[in-house]
Amino acid sequence: MVTARASGVRSLLLEWPDWRPPNETFIESVDSVVPDIHELVRFGIGLADVQDTFRQLSSVKKVRLPGQLNPANIAEMIDSVVGVGGSSEFPLLVDPDNLEAVASALVLSTLLKPLLLGTQVPVPSVLLKGSRVAVATKMSLMLCSENCFRSEHVQEWLLQAYQAPSCCMIPVLAEDSFRVPAASSVSAEFPESALDIEDLHLYGVIIRVLFQDIAVIFLPQSFSREDLDLRAQQAARRLSAPQETLQSKVIRFMDSADAPTAKRWTEVPLTAEDNDTS
Repeated sequence: MVTARASGVRSLLLEWPDWRPPNETFIESVDSVVPDIHELVRFGIGLADVQDTFRQLSSVKKVRLPGQLNPANIAEMIDSVVGVGGSSEFPLLVDPDNLEAVASALVLSTLLKPLLLGTQVPVPSVLLKGSRVAVATKMSLMLCSENCFRSEHVQEWLLQAYQAPSCCMIPVLAEDSFRVPAASSVSAEFPESALDIEDLHLYGVIIRVLFQDIAVIFLPQSFSREDLDLRAQQAARRLSAPQETLQSKVIRFMDSADAPTAKRWTEVPLTAEDNDTS
């Protein structure tokens, strides 16, 4: 904290409900409460620096954390902390109710940013509840987790991504338990979907064409840091290479002989026979 203050680094204080800032009594006696504090002298940090930093905590921007994190408040908290969630030309799509998948998306976004500097690829950000896929979107990653395609948010975002004429999309496998939907029809796979028949048909086609591309495998819970860096580098190379837009893939599929007829709109095959994730 002392180094950040001395360097002018913008800081954010995360407060648990029962946290209280250090009072003057604690600040004045901090060297007796923390006897090893004088060891900081070797780093050019004196007792007065620590005390001044404690006193200035009251002027630091604060985000008050809820007593318990849950899907209802995690999106708001993440948005406050890292400033994600708004529209972006490069959104990472992820089931917002799957906290582990959201965390994976944040890790991937963080690793990609320095790798994409100097390229034509926009800065990535994680899309959260209440946000939309902008019409100006250029690139997107779909982080696939168990049952992610049943999420009403993912359904809306993929349909919005299709409407973005320049949007290219690459699938990312973010959970070992994820399986490409293999039901014989979208109506069977998503029986509780609120989409109308035309949008449900289109949604099935989007999923079908999405997995015509080889997926990036990104599993923070299973990979070492070196593995994650390697996967991020692979993703960055894919993102920097020429891509066909999602809209173009859908239209090409709909014009092909494999496309279902209008009378069978809800019988779009969802098998992943063309996708190799090895």
